[in-house]
Amino acid sequence: MKLTLLIYLVITSLLPPIALGQVEGMWLPNLVYMHMKDPKGIRSIVEVEKKQNPFYLRGDFDGDNQPDYAVAVRDRKTKRLGVFVCTAKGKTFMLGAHNPQKVSDLPNDNFVSSKWMVYTKQESAEVYNPDTGAHIISFPPKGESIVMVFDEGATCLIYWDGEKFKWGCGTRD
Repeated sequence: MKLTLLIYLVITSLLPPIALGQVEGMWLPNLVYMHMKDPKGIRSIVEVEKKQNPFYLRGDFDGDNQPDYAVAVRDRKTKRLGVFVCTAKGKTFMLGAHNPQKVSDLPNDNFVSSKWMVYTKQESAEVYNPDTGAHIISFPPKGESIVMVFDEGATCLIYWDGEKFKWGCGTRD
C-alpha cells in the first residue's frame, strides 16, 4: 500500500499540471476555459455536451508537439453537435454545431459519435478505405487525429492537413 502510494506520488509529480476552470458546472482545461469563460462569447452560442463521455479529448492535433483540446459541444439553438478545438497556440476551430461549413459526408453532417478517442499519428496513418485499399491520410499525418467510431463499424478521422481540419472514414486492422 505504501509503495503504491509512493509510486503514484512520484509519477504524478512528474506530470505537468493542468489548470482547470469551471464553466456551467463542467471542469475544463485552462486552455479551453479561457475561450469559454465569457458568457457573451462562444459560450452564448454553444454549450459543452454533457452527455458525451469523455466530453473533451487531449491530443497534439496540429502536430506542434503541444497539447491541444477537442471539446464536444452543442449549438444552443439548433441542438446540432460539434467539436470545438483549441490549440496550444490559442487558435480555435468550430467543427459543426453553429458553423454552417460541412465537416463530414454524413447525412445532416451528423458526425459526432458517442464513441470518440484520439489516434496517434501511426494509428491515423493505418486507417484505410476497405473498398479501394487507399489510406485515408495520403501523407504523413501532421498530428494526432480525433476519431469517431460508429456502431456500423466505421472509423472516421478528423485530422489536420496543415491548413484545416479534414474528414475521412475507413477501417483499421
